[in-house]
Amino acid sequence: MYKIKKNNKALLITILLILLFTSIANAGWHFVEPMPVGVYGHDAALGVDGKIHVMGGFVWYHHDGRYSNMVYNPDGDYWEVLMPVPGFILRRKIGIFNTELNKWEWKKLNSEIEISDMSITRNTSLDRQGDGVAIVTGIEGKIYWIGGNGRWTPGVGESIVLPFDPVFNKWPEANSQRVYYSETASSETTIFDTSVPEMNDRRIDHEAVITSDGKIYVMGGRQTEMIDGPHGERAGREVFVLDSLECYDPETNTWEYKAPMQLKRMLFAATVGPDDKIYVFGGSVGFTADPGVLTLDTTEVYDPKTDSWSTRTPMPEPKDNHVAVLGADGKIYVLGGSKGGDTPPQRDVFIYDPVKDTWEKGPKMKRPRGALAAVATPEGKIYAIGGTDVGAYKGRQKLNMFLPKDYEVYDGKVQDTVEVLDIFD
Repeated sequence: MYKIKKNNKALLITILLILLFTSIANAGWHFVEPMPVGVYGHDAALGVDGKIHVMGGFVWYHHDGRYSNMVYNPDGDYWEVLMPVPGFILRRKIGIFNTELNKWEWKKLNSEIEISDMSITRNTSLDRQGDGVAIVTGIEGKIYWIGGNGRWTPGVGESIVLPFDPVFNKWPEANSQRVYYSETASSETTIFDTSVPEMNDRRIDHEAVITSDGKIYVMGGRQTEMIDGPHGERAGREVFVLDSLECYDPETNTWEYKAPMQLKRMLFAATVGPDDKIYVFGGSVGFTADPGVLTLDTTEVYDPKTDSWSTRTPMPEPKDNHVAVLGADGKIYVLGGSKGGDTPPQRDVFIYDPVKDTWEKGPKMKRPRGALAAVATPEGKIYAIGGTDVGAYKGRQKLNMFLPKDYEVYDGKVQDTVEVLDIFD
């Protein structure tokens, strides 16, 4: 039998009342069907068919990309796991994803493989996890996977761009090619059958947007460089935060550098406004445990017509690991994130009016979310997808040590939850 002292009992009642009133206060948001797994560091884009594509991210119990491509159907309120992003060539095995058992089965390449209509086959590994990736929907309907983490390594970042065809559930085909560095040194590399060239910069924790003319703009983020010691040995890594902006023109099939941002940023938010300009919010200029040093509240706006940046009214507070979407009302909604450093994720929603250059507070989300993804729909709905609220409920883990299992207080997790706000309600 559990015994609770009088003071602890009063504290417990106070906490439970706070939780109750908090859940009533954020009634503007409501949950829909959760994702198949919890994920953070991912990105999302609205398909031309109205479905929501979620790609990349870190799945808390898998260090690989098996859930790197999921899609949500708002009409039926259900999720599907699609063909994962291609990784690197497997020389001797092929993977079959059994959707009935919801698991991967590995077979030798020279064996006979029975493939049902419910199975997905691939000839590459699941190494490309894709946390810190950016995705956009092209005007022709393909979803572009841009940069992100290629393997389970400390955020080196990639320059790769892979188009996904949602109609045929198909990525570019992968092939293996031997590259010779000298007469005696060589290695196998994976080549993708795609005409889309790689970016000029390797990037992770960056942002990508598409303007009305179909051009894709990618900006900021970070990349990691290996540091060699005095005798050629690997002596460590150095992180470089980027201010560069580059543009992909599908007509010329080329990437071109544009005017860089005024500040270097990673873990920031960006979206195209109603005026077809690119709005960039907050972010971080480096890693630190001190939120007051490297986290930004600044707002920058890029005009593609003049290739120039300008400054607007800053956010109400510094933020990183947040997201921004353009609502159907012409205003920009900035969701979640934290104040930087070791501060916990938040439920906050800030609404920016590009015409008036003003900020106001919106209805708070039901869950604190950092490293989340979001999508806005033409009919006025905003989806907050996944992320993490770990750290947002500091101290509740200790409280749960004194409570029976049935009465434990929620203390945070990597989110599989999805919540929706109708801005016209």
